[in-house]
Amino acid sequence: MTTFDVQEAWGELLAALHNREWRMVKELAAALRTHVKGGGTLPRIFAEDVELPEEFVRGCVLFDCELALQLAEANLS
Repeated sequence: MTTFDVQEAWGELLAALHNREWRMVKELAAALRTHVKGGGTLPRIFAEDVELPEEFVRGCVLFDCELALQLAEANLS
């Protein structure tokens, strides 16, 4: 069994978005969304010296995943 590296997945999602790799964007965004909605750990999405409420970071990650999924769907159709 492999463990889900949320920080690595977040970085890969950003890279896939940058490179417009829409299938990878769709896969990573869906996996991250499932992980976060299931109460999994959150990636660090801001500078290390910035501490924000967990609810805020969770909301940002979920919003970004939804937006990434919409972009992927639009570009794959």
